[in-house]
Amino acid sequence: MPLHKTYCIINSREKNLYSYNFIPGPSKTKKPSSPVLISRQRRVSFNIGGFDNPGLSIMTEDIDSEEDSGYGELFTNLGHMKHKDSIVSCGSFEREDFLSLLKKEDTISIISREDQGLRKIRTFSLLDEYEQADNRFKAYLYNRFGSTGSEQGQLRNGTGIYHIYNGTVIVTDVLNSSLLVYSGSGRLVKTIQVGKRSEPWTAAATPSGAFAVTLSREKCISVMSCAGIEKLRFGEDVLEYPSGVIVGRRNRYIVSDIKQNKIHIFSDKGELIRTIPEDDESSFSLKSPRHVTLSHSGNIVVSDSGHHCIRLFDRHGDHIKSFGKYGSNDGELKFPHGVCTDHEDNIIVADYYNNRVSMFSSEGKFVQHIVTAHMGIKRPQAVTIRFFQNNYILFVTYGDSKANKVVAYRIVDSENEHIHSTTASV
Repeated sequence: MPLHKTYCIINSREKNLYSYNFIPGPSKTKKPSSPVLISRQRRVSFNIGGFDNPGLSIMTEDIDSEEDSGYGELFTNLGHMKHKDSIVSCGSFEREDFLSLLKKEDTISIISREDQGLRKIRTFSLLDEYEQADNRFKAYLYNRFGSTGSEQGQLRNGTGIYHIYNGTVIVTDVLNSSLLVYSGSGRLVKTIQVGKRSEPWTAAATPSGAFAVTLSREKCISVMSCAGIEKLRFGEDVLEYPSGVIVGRRNRYIVSDIKQNKIHIFSDKGELIRTIPEDDESSFSLKSPRHVTLSHSGNIVVSDSGHHCIRLFDRHGDHIKSFGKYGSNDGELKFPHGVCTDHEDNIIVADYYNNRVSMFSSEGKFVQHIVTAHMGIKRPQAVTIRFFQNNYILFVTYGDSKANKVVAYRIVDSENEHIHSTTASV
């Protein structure tokens, strides 16, 4: 008769303890039971690992650690995980002592030990809310993933990330010339190699389920299947160094070019429809427009990095307004990179040199900083969001100089008391 194992989980939003019962066994279909609130109990059972349970383990992890793996050292004979000076082990704890222990930590990781190996399933935050007390939207660490390196499946510079479905995201690695597809749990599902030194900058899904990829070195847009088979290529006679791309409902491709300082709109067949701005006499100019996205209302959102601002255009390409200026104060930007929007048309911006991700309203009014350097973000490049049943997850690619890591945050709307999920391009 298999033994029952109990996993104690902290819910950082509610500050409650939950108990999950798990029956170990060979079947991969066995899952923890529904959570049971135990925050009012004096003692809680917290079991991880152990001789009789090869399944899930839980460990503490320092969010500011430079060690990307963060697995720590596994003591299988003692049934606990150790990371630096932090130990969470099997047994029962006084609830107050357990909370005190967890308050010293930034994150917890769920680890799967299948076939005597280690695989991180998910990382999520604990009680620390950082400096978010007065903010409407609160960000809680949900997951971190990505392996840094030059080998196949590893990440050197994730300049783009795009949410596909069910938490699955695609990350474009401009230096490794590859597209990396990650599952909702952060597991690498597929690697698609494109032409060597083609420098894929960003990718976006088309209504037909294909991917549009900016191949910057090859000065074109490549539309390919999920298997990486090219179905359409266009723009060689128009583009100079395409960076951002997004595909509208009519299958129109909107592309930013950081060398031409232009935005181009192409038809579903790759024919040029319009260029923004159309001439040098326009009322505005662009300088290194890196990323582009579409709001739910159909407006085009462009990160004008060289001018340290965000520009809004209507669906036809007519300029609506601009907001942001150079600086580090609220509402100011330093070389903004990735942009995405939520279902309320709030605009989320990766503020590269300010080491933060900020939110603006659809009218360009500063709302708040979602993620800051205090939370471990450095040089954020790409962002994307997932929205599902009032749940938002924000994905961000970042790194010291190159974006070689991916982090996901669970976004909580304290005003409406529901959870937002946003994804950042990988």
